[in-house]
Amino acid sequence: MPPHHWLLGHLPLAAEVTRNLAPDAAGGYIADQVRQKYPELNTAFYLDVWPFSRPVLAILNPEMMHQLTQQGKEVPKDPGLRTFLQPLTGKEDLVTMEGATWKRWRSIFNPGFSVNHITSLIPGMIDKVLVFKHILAEQAQRGEAFLLEHLTLNLTIDIIGGAVM
Repeated sequence: MPPHHWLLGHLPLAAEVTRNLAPDAAGGYIADQVRQKYPELNTAFYLDVWPFSRPVLAILNPEMMHQLTQQGKEVPKDPGLRTFLQPLTGKEDLVTMEGATWKRWRSIFNPGFSVNHITSLIPGMIDKVLVFKHILAEQAQRGEAFLLEHLTLNLTIDIIGGAVM
């Protein structure tokens, strides 16, 4: 772990590294900035940001991420995820389901994620990305900073909407 304040945990450290980031930078950059500040840290370490969240295990190593997420090990999902998504999805959703229930529903959706099906969607995705590229070029011409969040959210919804419809 990086140096830990006896009362505030890693909140002062998170605040310090956040000051060096863009105002709307994704939270994932905090762990990267902590690692850059303390290069002796391993590629996995805890950040204590109570009372905003339970301790967070920051993993900055792709191989370790792969072990946790892809190698058939069932790691329990964070209960906070269900709390966050329940107002949007109700009690049951594929993101927070676990075990046999998740496997059953995931198998129902598997055909939609097959290589052949995804490949057939690529031309439509390219069309949407070209529109996105055009919008980015227009923004760049203005020479002013702008938020990517709204534009990338629209692109994401366009691609998902095209795939679903």
